[in-house]
Amino acid sequence: MQAEAEARIGRKIDDEIAQSEKRGEKADREKIERFVKRTDYSPRKKKLTLYFATGQRLEVSTFDEALLHPQLSRDAVESFSIEMECGGIESEMSVGTWSDDTLHIRVRPEKHPLATEIFGALRNWASASRPSKWLTRWRRLGGFQWWVLFVVAFFTLAVWSDSRQDTAKRIAKAEGGKLLQDGVNSSNQSKAVEILLRLSTEYIPPSTPAPALPHWVYVFLAVGVVIAAALSISPPGVVIGIGDGQKRVKRWRAWMRLASWTIPAFLFTNVLWPVVVSRLSPH
Repeated sequence: MQAEAEARIGRKIDDEIAQSEKRGEKADREKIERFVKRTDYSPRKKKLTLYFATGQRLEVSTFDEALLHPQLSRDAVESFSIEMECGGIESEMSVGTWSDDTLHIRVRPEKHPLATEIFGALRNWASASRPSKWLTRWRRLGGFQWWVLFVVAFFTLAVWSDSRQDTAKRIAKAEGGKLLQDGVNSSNQSKAVEILLRLSTEYIPPSTPAPALPHWVYVFLAVGVVIAAALSISPPGVVIGIGDGQKRVKRWRAWMRLASWTIPAFLFTNVLWPVVVSRLSPH
């Protein structure tokens, strides 16, 4: 490889000398050689490092070269880094090597115009290839959906338990209405006073039946548990789709497609649609 680079540089030097002589200029071979070597943008360094889940790593030049290694068929790749040096510009790109799922891009020297252009191109590529916003939010849930479900279930049951007082009031009012209908006399006067005291003090007799939870509450909680469980199976931050990782990428993509359709459909058919039907149906 070094011999090929030197031969390429030699050809460029000869071409520059020939162009100078064609223009009638005096060719300074030493000056032209320094210029060509300084502006030669062929890769001088190219290293790809793959880090396996077993703690081992593999250093090669390209992904094609890595695919020929038998270890890729046995062990999963957790992260990788790419280093290149070209024309005095060094660039490095890595993902998963810093115990996170962030894509790191470094280009040196930072103030060089070409380095700035390379960094901008890599950043634009990374922005165009980044996961969708809903997938990012899904990964950031971190079990938060279970807390939401718990809070909603707690307040639903709490509000429904408060309606036991409404049941007691309704029973007392019904008994008071029956007394008024039958007429208040000396025989039921104590009962009338009891009803008045129950209404004024909002007393709940022990015999007051607890209101039965409606069917939609059970459906709502069941749907919430299913959706929270499905959201708990969130895709990992980094999956390298080479070697054995290709199967993992296919499995996660299939699950994400399934979840992106089934969860909204399940929510609509079991929660939203019954509410719409109940609102539209005549009473």
